[in-house]
Amino acid sequence: MKKGTIFLLLFFFWTLWYSLLLNSKVINSQNHLIGYWEGEYAGKELTFIFNEDSSCLITFFDMVSDSIIIISGNYNVIYKKHPMSLNIKNIAELTHPLYTIIHFLKNDSIKIAKFSPRWRTRPISFDNKSDIILRRIKNN
Repeated sequence: MKKGTIFLLLFFFWTLWYSLLLNSKVINSQNHLIGYWEGEYAGKELTFIFNEDSSCLITFFDMVSDSIIIISGNYNVIYKKHPMSLNIKNIAELTHPLYTIIHFLKNDSIKIAKFSPRWRTRPISFDNKSDIILRRIKNN
């Protein structure tokens, strides 16, 4: 066999292995968002609940006024995009969907960019001033 052929075969197998490795990470992360998440943003305590049936519940507790806002809808995450897209639609409490991007920081924390009411105006990068950091709440 010629050196060029051996090189091409090695390159092909390396590319195949690498693509399988990337796809396995995507598959493993698809259920990773499911669960209870908590955080704080702009004087509000936030709770996000992502369910297996693609429904979600988001609670905003204003610590100053002691008021609570709850919204519920259906979420969809596009895991193959980088950063990943999070869409929340069919929100009864709003007249529009919510669009954003997310990034898993660790197994127990995620970063969510500022929400947008329109798909075209969703963030395309993160901004440390307006990002929301959530941590997973363990179920005992």
